[in-house]
Amino acid sequence: SGRRAGVDLPMDPDELARFEGEQGLMAPSDYRIDGYSKDGIVGRMGFAPFRDDSPLEDVNLLCRAVDAASRSDPHAADKVAAWAECWEVDDPRVLAGVAVRSADIPIHRYSRPRGMDDLQWRGLDPLGRLGASMSEERGLYGALRSGGVADSFDYAGYAYAAREDDDRQMWCSDDGYIVDSDLPNMPPLSARGLEDAVAALARGVDQHRAVGGKARRFVQRAGREHAPARAAGAAVHH
Repeated sequence: SGRRAGVDLPMDPDELARFEGEQGLMAPSDYRIDGYSKDGIVGRMGFAPFRDDSPLEDVNLLCRAVDAASRSDPHAADKVAAWAECWEVDDPRVLAGVAVRSADIPIHRYSRPRGMDDLQWRGLDPLGRLGASMSEERGLYGALRSGGVADSFDYAGYAYAAREDDDRQMWCSDDGYIVDSDLPNMPPLSARGLEDAVAALARGVDQHRAVGGKARRFVQRAGREHAPARAAGAAVHH
């Protein structure tokens, strides 16, 4: 029929079930997922991290997980986005499991070059900040200042060019970057364990107590195309 029902995720699971029952629609492609696309994980990733046949309940679970994790980890959405691209995973339940453990993925803070003023630093986009940080780490910034071109240098372009001699694959967040070597193949969570972890995070409970044991925003890429092989075990076990 071509009709698309509007829905704003995340939503309480019971409320979503009632809504779906009223609409009689099942696939995410049947919905206009407003808040999810604008401000949620899709907006941060720049792509939908699920197949068209993914149950909307699973997509909602991912939204709930990212929303809950973001309360204590402001980089949660960026980390999930990076993990999804790195491991080429499009299962929202698997990504929800990554979200509840996002605190285990480190964020590397950008390093403002010594001598760069606040105004110029604030004017750089995330990729530009990565390039500026790399220029400082590699001793280039001093030469740029000496040559009088530090204020006009294309730091974002430098970050792209620098990937040619950098083995890392990196994703930029607002105030730091994520590296592929910090994105492990996280062990899957059971369906109950995943729901409990999301609920615990939403209540503000320490996620380690919910997940247990060792399972203890837009994404820009500035690294080589050498993502790890697809995670064979990255699936939620029911």
